[in-house]
Amino acid sequence: MQNRVFYLPITRDPEPIIDYQQADRVRQEADEVAWLDRLRGAGIDRVFLGEPAPPRRSSCSDTQRDFSRVGARA
Repeated sequence: MQNRVFYLPITRDPEPIIDYQQADRVRQEADEVAWLDRLRGAGIDRVFLGEPAPPRRSSCSDTQRDFSRVGARA
């Protein structure tokens, strides 16, 4: 396999994974700093942002210097 795909939770605590259909809970528990630290710690260099969009999609644009975005709309 050329690439490996990981899901890294956007919350402070990685467990449990929150269902994105619970939009209020996702917004409440999302922790951008923890998520970015988790991405960097795992050596991630490309980020796929699917739908539904992450609660702080605009902040993901700010990470372009650290990560290449693939397969998602800007």
